[in-house]
Amino acid sequence: MKQNDIYLDHAATTTMAPEARNHFFELLETGVANSSSAHRPGSSAAALLEVARETIASKLGCSPQEIVFCSGGTEANNWVLQRSVTDWNRATGNKQLPHIITASTEHSSVATTAARMKEDGLIEWSEVRVDQLGYIDLVHLKSLFKPTTVLVSVSHGNNEIGTVQDLQKIGTLCRESGIRFHADACQSFCHTEFQIRDLPVDLMTLSGHKIRGPKGVGALFIRKGVEISPLVYGGKQEKGLRPGTTSVELISAFAKAATTWSPKTISDLAGIKSYVVKELRKRFTDVQFNGEVEKVSLCHVVSFTFPRFESKVLHRLLAENGVACSTGAACGTGKSDRSAVLLALGREDRLAHQLRFSFSPTTTTAEIDEALGRLEKIISTLQ
Repeated sequence: MKQNDIYLDHAATTTMAPEARNHFFELLETGVANSSSAHRPGSSAAALLEVARETIASKLGCSPQEIVFCSGGTEANNWVLQRSVTDWNRATGNKQLPHIITASTEHSSVATTAARMKEDGLIEWSEVRVDQLGYIDLVHLKSLFKPTTVLVSVSHGNNEIGTVQDLQKIGTLCRESGIRFHADACQSFCHTEFQIRDLPVDLMTLSGHKIRGPKGVGALFIRKGVEISPLVYGGKQEKGLRPGTTSVELISAFAKAATTWSPKTISDLAGIKSYVVKELRKRFTDVQFNGEVEKVSLCHVVSFTFPRFESKVLHRLLAENGVACSTGAACGTGKSDRSAVLLALGREDRLAHQLRFSFSPTTTTAEIDEALGRLEKIISTLQ
């Protein structure tokens, strides 16, 4: 980026923390052996891998044996959806279609996977409603349960609007009906305070590059006692659940990034978010916020709309003026001018567009002031 550019798209991907970046380069320079090899360098690599597993487990609040490393959120989400279905079919021999429930505001790695599985005749798929802030309708969720429901999958923190779901309430409903519960925590891990041991969640997806780690690495939490078969087959890496030569360098840098997050980091980011909301309200009387901004929500995401101006136009002009933000999820770019998430919230089609500012611990109020100043100038030229 140029010197005067301002990056406010950290929910899409964020810069690596210096601690993680330096650690990664050190491992590349010294060289890391194959962690499955039966020699001293291999044992050293395996030790690094287990330290990383313990680090992620400690941050999440689980046993190291419940962490399985993979390439990232999309792989883990596909793994959970696809294998929850095939494993149920194999275990029960039931001729009925297995039933999956997701939220109507899901990330494309869940929604597109479920849609394709339904198209291929593999599942019955239902989407639970959300309210105008994006919270799941628990009464509607329970009404969707069937004897063939094998999985409920929801995003813990929504990547577009920042609303955080109540995993305790959702998971309790699932446990009472014997239904597997999966939460995609790619955006909420390290950005919200929770311990998985306290929550009725069976499976949870994590991503490295959302928490200032490298791209191409993530993890799946699999609670002890929950059985799931591999998505791909090959070697015995990750207890045979995720074969392929393990990238100890990526995994170790992912874990190092996790150590840089603390309650103060979250509090400081929440302060940046509050400042953005306050300044937007002060500078633009017609601004409309999408999702939760008053109560607990993702500390690093603010979504907003100007009814008189198309967000795609503002986004383009901001980019031309050195402000990098987004109009929604990067993984959904190019599909439509309208956000499926905002439509699910009940927005009229003409208002189902947004600008999303998202932050990292490196974001400053000075950058926010400069970005909003540029936005003010852009809007004044359009009026």
